[in-house]
Amino acid sequence: MLSEKLRERIIGWDRRLSAAARKVRILSPLKWPPEVEEAFLDAWDRGERVLPAPPPVAVDYHRPIEALTALIEDIDDAEPLGGFLRRTAESYLAAARMISSAGKEPFTRHSIALYGTPRGIIADGAPSHLEAAEAFLSQSPVLPPEAMAITEPDMSAEQAQAWMQERINQFFDKEHLPVEIHDDLAALASAGARRVRLRGQTHYA
Repeated sequence: MLSEKLRERIIGWDRRLSAAARKVRILSPLKWPPEVEEAFLDAWDRGERVLPAPPPVAVDYHRPIEALTALIEDIDDAEPLGGFLRRTAESYLAAARMISSAGKEPFTRHSIALYGTPRGIIADGAPSHLEAAEAFLSQSPVLPPEAMAITEPDMSAEQAQAWMQERINQFFDKEHLPVEIHDDLAALASAGARRVRLRGQTHYA
């Protein structure tokens, strides 16, 4: 059982971690502007393999990096909860350093530290990420053709919002799980416990 002193220390570490981590974003800073994405996809459709030219990533993560570095030094990982918080802080620190070095050599090093490599082992006794992907692809041909059919995106974000909200409302209260449109969303869609977000100015199938 945790002592009151250790419990208070763990709560303090957790609060410091939450304060620093909430400022670290990964996908949003790396999002391509619409014109860069369109130019890349248009070139691809023409058979031209041209690397995209997105603008430099403009983020300033020096404060989260300083806060996370200090937190990692302070955490006592002899206690399992402390070890968990320390590993979580280390992952956010790697993410902050990775985004801060976008477009430079350290980006790859920090990315590998955070996500691993294709040949990295998923877990003890498990295959590598590459082997797992190859095993999945080897099973794809057994799927029926209709399951592999590609549907052209013909729904606007607003239409997709209405379509999804109608179906969600069959199970949840609209006020508790709304479907929202966000133009600055990096992914096509994002879902959480309180809302579903769709990227604006995008078409869905």
